[in-house]
Amino acid sequence: MKYEKSIWDSFFDQKLKINAHCIITAAGESSRMGCWKGSLTVPAGSEGQGETTLIQKAVSTALESCQRVVVVGGRQMEHIRMLIPQDKNLQIIENPDYKEGMLSSIKRALPFVEGDFFILPMDMPLITPVHLYHLHRSFFLNKSHQIVRPVYRGQPGHPVLLPSVWNFRIRSMPGRSLKQNLTDDDQLLIPWKDESVVLDLDTQAAYREFLDHYRFC
Repeated sequence: MKYEKSIWDSFFDQKLKINAHCIITAAGESSRMGCWKGSLTVPAGSEGQGETTLIQKAVSTALESCQRVVVVGGRQMEHIRMLIPQDKNLQIIENPDYKEGMLSSIKRALPFVEGDFFILPMDMPLITPVHLYHLHRSFFLNKSHQIVRPVYRGQPGHPVLLPSVWNFRIRSMPGRSLKQNLTDDDQLLIPWKDESVVLDLDTQAAYREFLDHYRFC
């Protein structure tokens, strides 16, 4: 266990990047919100660090933690390109089939992903690099082909970490979501202590409640 702990300390304390890529899904129509969610402002971090947008926060978290980040957009490609600064480790791609669901965006990103990879929706403002490091540690210790996923009070959440073998498995999956194609045996669920892994902003009411209750994220 001492050896395992030293790996965790090395990555987290020295801010070394995880040997994994990250897909950020940002192609949804945000129909329940009434406006595109990616441009909504949220606290950037601890108190006093100002504000950022949902899409910028997700990208910043992924770039800080992962070797490469692929952002998948849909109808809002112009907004995405305006909000996200260029980075050598970042690629923005368009999913013309975004109305077919999140699985179509994941499939669109897979040719640009190498090795193990995370999937992170852009509308989860409480996700930080700590989440990605913790999931990768569980993934490293598990040494299997299972998908590693956080769970809070019985509800599976995000981000999820997938072994590289899933890159090709997913390409032939039917339907609108990855979840509908998975069995219990496909997943290793990691208990999480708070709602950060399940809290997403789908409606104006959820957005207002988030701003009212969280001074920082």
